[in-house]
Amino acid sequence: MRIGIDGRAIRSEPDGISRYSQQLIRSVVAAFPQAELTVWCLPSGREVLLSQPQIRPVICDRHHLSRFTTHGFAKIVNAAKVDLFHSPFFLAPWKVECPVLVTVHDLMALEMPDFFDDSHPLVAWYKRLFHRRYVPHSLEVADRVLAVSRWVAQRVEAQGISRDKIRVLPNSVDSRFIAASSGSDHEHLRSLGLSPGFFLHVGRWKRYKNLPFLLEAYQKYLARTAREPLHLVLCRGGGTDRRVDRVLNQLNLREHVRVLEHIPDTLLPAVYRAATALLQPSICEGFGLPVAEAMACGTPVVVSNGGALPEVCGDAGLVRNAQDMEGWAEVLERLATEPDLRADLRVKGIAQSALFRVEQMTRAIAGIYGELVQR
Repeated sequence: MRIGIDGRAIRSEPDGISRYSQQLIRSVVAAFPQAELTVWCLPSGREVLLSQPQIRPVICDRHHLSRFTTHGFAKIVNAAKVDLFHSPFFLAPWKVECPVLVTVHDLMALEMPDFFDDSHPLVAWYKRLFHRRYVPHSLEVADRVLAVSRWVAQRVEAQGISRDKIRVLPNSVDSRFIAASSGSDHEHLRSLGLSPGFFLHVGRWKRYKNLPFLLEAYQKYLARTAREPLHLVLCRGGGTDRRVDRVLNQLNLREHVRVLEHIPDTLLPAVYRAATALLQPSICEGFGLPVAEAMACGTPVVVSNGGALPEVCGDAGLVRNAQDMEGWAEVLERLATEPDLRADLRVKGIAQSALFRVEQMTRAIAGIYGELVQR
């Protein structure tokens, strides 16, 4: 079997879709060890692409979120004569001669009017127009739409896509994210200037991440705690929400909040394991990979009720309303002072994270791909 995957989102400093793409490729190789796998990638992506004999990287130096993906890319895919093509994001070439799958991580670009407000107004207008025009039709032409959560599957169906062609395929957690220390944790933390015991947020600075709210809730925690307060560490993976720096200054939080830019993936497990809790107050998330990674590392998680976050953490995390500032301040105080609560969440989180191991994705991919090829 010949399989094609669009790997142009793969980066040396990976974001969520880049990491998903690499996990997808690993799962495909494991599920179909005899298959020939063509991966179209950028020159920078080729450097970090999984090295396996059956993988054939092909340079395609065009951005994945572009009109080229829906139109010109089809000729390239058809010329490769693949039996199956998978796009790890919500755009796909429209006139491909083999079965096509697309993965949908969320549809916030369609459903949240202020999603692009961090961009220049003209750029934001163009991005909204682009997504409204090209995303719905990509979902229509795909033979299967893979949603990373049940919540995303419901949003896809709300776009008029038949439930029959939607499958739920959660993100997977890399095997590096485990509760046991690698033995290098102390060295990794020291290189970042960290010591164990802090609240943690991992992710891009985008409006839907709700970080100004988190900072205000954290300030309320500082005001109410009678003990030495835990610091808040923001691991920033890009993003341009300028409100975050503004609120940090307005609330005089620089003494208690540490901002780390672009932490290497190799250091992330140690950071999770050292944290007292991961905080994810997003207004909306299609999945929330840091939540699953933190649970796998044995770190308690606090999430909002936005999107798929309650689904991902199950009963292994504490769920609070995305606008309940007093509720968030109260739960920070509890996590800082109640070791029994942290221990209980640690055990539950490790068990919940087993739902998102790579082996689960591999089995699901084997079934979904096999279903399409046989058809």
